[in-house]
Amino acid sequence: MEKERKKKGPRISLRFKWTFFITTVVFFIYVVFSTTVLYFVSSSMLKNEVNTIKNAVSAVSSRFEDSEQLLSKRIVNDKVEGLSDAGYQDTLVEQLKRSNLQVLLTDINNQTLYKTQDIKIDSKKTDSLKITKLYKNSNIDSLAGSAPIKSTKTGEIIGYVTVNNKMSEYHRTIRELYYELIPNAVFILILSAVSGFIFASFVLRRLKLINNTIKDINESPDSDARIPHQSQNDEITDVAEQFNEMLDRMQQYANQQKEFVQDVSHELRTPVAVVEGHLKLLNRWGKDDPEILDESLSSSLQEINRMKNLIQEMLDLTRIEQPDNQFSNEITEVKPMIKQIYNDFKVLHPEFIMNFDDDIRGEAWVKIYRNHLEQIIIILLDNAIKYSKDRKEVNLAISRNENYLEVAIQDFGVGISADDQDKIFNRFYRADKDRSRQSGGNGLGLPIARQLVKNYQGFMYVESVVGSGSVFRIELPLQNKKD
Repeated sequence: MEKERKKKGPRISLRFKWTFFITTVVFFIYVVFSTTVLYFVSSSMLKNEVNTIKNAVSAVSSRFEDSEQLLSKRIVNDKVEGLSDAGYQDTLVEQLKRSNLQVLLTDINNQTLYKTQDIKIDSKKTDSLKITKLYKNSNIDSLAGSAPIKSTKTGEIIGYVTVNNKMSEYHRTIRELYYELIPNAVFILILSAVSGFIFASFVLRRLKLINNTIKDINESPDSDARIPHQSQNDEITDVAEQFNEMLDRMQQYANQQKEFVQDVSHELRTPVAVVEGHLKLLNRWGKDDPEILDESLSSSLQEINRMKNLIQEMLDLTRIEQPDNQFSNEITEVKPMIKQIYNDFKVLHPEFIMNFDDDIRGEAWVKIYRNHLEQIIIILLDNAIKYSKDRKEVNLAISRNENYLEVAIQDFGVGISADDQDKIFNRFYRADKDRSRQSGGNGLGLPIARQLVKNYQGFMYVESVVGSGSVFRIELPLQNKKD
């Protein structure tokens, strides 16, 4: 085990793993969100910048398209600069003065006729409007749109216009967006790390309660330590409850084993001592005396037979005390089975008056394995007969209410004192030990019967008066119909 532990890698805390995972996920989501926002903003603004170029090209073209002559410097000056000198505002002039737009006008031979600012792009001959993206360091630096100027009168190309959009507003907006997103990314990173650490600590605090309970159980297997009640209704609470139930079941098994060992050592001490005494007697001198030999062998066999019965009863009791009942879904019809037991006892004990009171009309099905119900009834009838010495009469009655089958077995024997009524269902307890041994009882019949009834969610109790007899009552859940 130690070697296996040494082979393991470095220990990484769950708190660190969960914090790292939560931080990574939250930060990744933020990066995806920011990238998406940046993409849509950039795409939208880029469309606006393209539209700006189209509008500028269209405005310039419309100014010259009514001319029948090829573009020349004189015509351009008259159409553009001449209007500005006239003393009124011209929308084209105002548009061309925008700092982020550069306009180049050329004739059909591609000679420059007019340009705004220091334009650094060449005019291109083209049959239609074409927009080109200009890059700088893998990023869009500007947009250039080139188009022919056609005369509406002749239908011929009279010149060319090229508009360069430096996209100042686009770059400024994208830059401001970056300035907003990057500091927020740092804030989100820190916030997610702190939140992840707090969440991990909260969850691990509950897991630590489970770990501490396991440590207590490992250090002291007999400990009654249990995981404290969890107020939250979640998976950890389910684990805690299942773990507590497992501990209860394991402790029940351990207690049963202890009780079994204690009971065996206590109950077998006397018969073993009796057999040992007879064997020593025979070994010394009794083997030469036929009468003593016969008596010793007879007593030894009787004690051995009692030990065998005792061990079998103890095994039966231990078996039925297990929580898992393989017959939990068995269904039995009550009346025919109990009537059969009643008839058998009438034959076996003809000296007794056996009364059977059947108050059930029709069928009555009970959720119990047939052999177990037989065992319960036989144990109670056997006890009724064993302890009925003067008045040899036993009453057996069955009835039903809305939910339960009721069985009552009454005898008119010695009865049970009020103090003993709470103890007779304990294993090996005998209200009258001498009389019980004479009748062959080991004090396990009633514990077996009650445990069987309990396994099927039933109830068993006794009513008794010393000198007047006892009534044992059983209640078992009814089944509406046979499945």
